[in-house]
Amino acid sequence: MAISDGVYEIRYANAPTMAVDVYGASTTKGANVELYAVNHSNAQVFYIDLEDTAKWSIRNIYSGMYVDVNGAGAERGTNVQQWTQNQSRAQMWRIVETGETMTIEGVTCPIVKFGSYVTNDADTYYLDVNGAMTTNKTNIQIWNKNGTPAQVFALYPTTKQDTSLPVPSIQGWTKTLGGTDYAFSRAAASTLYPAWLGTQSWASNTSNGFEGRWRERSMDEDTSTWGDWSDDTAWSTVTTTRNETSYWLTAGLPATLAAGSKTRQYEFQLRAFVGAGDNRVRGLSATATLDAVIVPNITFSTAGFGPEGLRLSYSSDYTGGATNIKVTSIVVSSNEMVTTPTEFDGLNVSGSVLVPMDALAGWIPNGSSATITYQVGNDQVTLFPDESTATKTVSYNAGSGLSVTPTATPVDGRRLKVELGTNDATGAWVMQNGKLTEAEVTNGVAYIDYPFGPFEVFVAASNPAGTRWGTASLSLAAGSGVLAGQKPCHAWNWDGGYFLLEYNTNLLSTERTIEPINETMALNGREYQNVYFQGPIKSEFSATGLLYGGVTESTKEQMFELARAHHVTYRAPAGEIAEVAVVGISYQEQRGLTKVEVTMVEETR
Repeated sequence: MAISDGVYEIRYANAPTMAVDVYGASTTKGANVELYAVNHSNAQVFYIDLEDTAKWSIRNIYSGMYVDVNGAGAERGTNVQQWTQNQSRAQMWRIVETGETMTIEGVTCPIVKFGSYVTNDADTYYLDVNGAMTTNKTNIQIWNKNGTPAQVFALYPTTKQDTSLPVPSIQGWTKTLGGTDYAFSRAAASTLYPAWLGTQSWASNTSNGFEGRWRERSMDEDTSTWGDWSDDTAWSTVTTTRNETSYWLTAGLPATLAAGSKTRQYEFQLRAFVGAGDNRVRGLSATATLDAVIVPNITFSTAGFGPEGLRLSYSSDYTGGATNIKVTSIVVSSNEMVTTPTEFDGLNVSGSVLVPMDALAGWIPNGSSATITYQVGNDQVTLFPDESTATKTVSYNAGSGLSVTPTATPVDGRRLKVELGTNDATGAWVMQNGKLTEAEVTNGVAYIDYPFGPFEVFVAASNPAGTRWGTASLSLAAGSGVLAGQKPCHAWNWDGGYFLLEYNTNLLSTERTIEPINETMALNGREYQNVYFQGPIKSEFSATGLLYGGVTESTKEQMFELARAHHVTYRAPAGEIAEVAVVGISYQEQRGLTKVEVTMVEETR
């Protein structure tokens, strides 16, 4: 059978359990070459390479040194050793094929002789086992050609690795051929390219190359444990592109994630080789492992804005665990509205997230177009570095599965009863002239001291899990809609009572005095015995109006209740609302009507 370049154990045909061996697996030049019992170590593995016509070299793959006739001595009994490559005749051999084979460990092996080129014809001296002995450490030498079993060997092919070949240095993975992005993969990525380093000299030799294989496994969606590795793909030559010393696979690995898995893990093994076919010499392999993780795809369906902030209804295609979202930017009319990025962890497949008002730069007008920039993550990777954007129209009446349909009804005391339409209500607010006032909500109902002028009522609701939510608003104005017939007046409201002055609009006046003061006013007998003024300012109100006996909603008895009341809310006809303490009431009765003047001081609670 024909001999070709390859990696072999050189067995002694006279005793096939013995092999040519480098003493002590030495890596030192001059180390002896001897006969030793087969142990399959690299000390007994040689790369046999055709260097020139009929001239072969024999290199030990562990030490990288060559089988060498000491001093190129052309006489029988000259010792054989290992030595660094010098391409002298002492390291050149003629392989003489006998045409015979023998079976060793189930492998058919050609029987050959090795003639030394220490003489020109390479047919005078042959590789020889001293005395045709079959014991460990029997010396190997050259001796005159004699046709004895001492000079007959069998070449046993092996797949042992050549440790002298360069080991690739895996750099990582790139999503672009020849790129430098070694980041995570995205779901359904079509290809992933391992990248590694080589040397210029290695790349310039056309007989050199790389071969690789890969395998994969999936993480169970429910248990978050790895399944078994699938069978390795067979080793095969990998087609590469090169940029100086860096290499990339021309064809990448498939990275489509299987249904029912959170993560798929790929392992790629790569090794250098020399030669062709079955007789390739292969180096040590390098391994690169990649986790291909699902990056949740987020869809924002609505952007509902209210006093709580901006609530975004979302859905995620990640069903293997929790989704994470971080809102980093909201741009409205070229203005950045986010002052503090907000992160949400452990989210369900669908629901809503609230970017609170204290993380925003201000109020977002109804109907605005908002560009939302965000990052996503999951229970495998907290946040992926890439950012995504979505553009949504901001609405004051937007929700996600929870119906919020507030209704407003005037009640006694010129107050407004707002029914939010759900017991999941979380808040109600009144906004007028940019000022926001929160109202208390109980069992889905809020009672609001509204201003006598155009205003908006906002309501918000959310179920305990936050998966269903809604916002809504009502735009109202005194004298129209549900407030038709509710004329402006002076109004005082407190727990359990109210007092109104109205009817004669000529007397619907409010006077306000601002007086510097550095003292505390004592109001004996009231719940708030001391009225504290904010800074060195005292703000005093004087309100004047009429009572018509039997016509107006309020009576003198209610006026007396106001005088005895504790903390009260005052609403002026012009729309101002203030928390006040009543410090004096005077009245005159004339022909069935009562003229009333109430003096108040604004409280700071």
